[in-house]
Amino acid sequence: MRNQNRITPAQARQLMQQRAILWDVRTPAEYAAGHIPSARNVPLDRLGEELANLPSNGHPVIVCCRSGQRSAIAAELLAQPDIDGGLIGGAALNAADFVEIINAANQD
Repeated sequence: MRNQNRITPAQARQLMQQRAILWDVRTPAEYAAGHIPSARNVPLDRLGEELANLPSNGHPVIVCCRSGQRSAIAAELLAQPDIDGGLIGGAALNAADFVEIINAANQD
């Protein structure tokens, strides 16, 4: 798995200020246990079948998970040239990045 789609928390905050869409690709149980408030739960195992129903309206998409592994897979999927629906790539975050983003958001 390539890490070319991985971004830093600072990059994620910048993208979110530009109205990026945040998709949490963890399981529903993991999402229910805690998530970034603006994140929508789109489990990785359902991402492919749900892409048509998840328009990003031309905004960048950030995908996140606990370790970064599932979000890296999701970002790779979103980077495929045949993906449409207004999606602009995908960038991966892990759980440690969640904490940094939430802490920064609480300071703003």
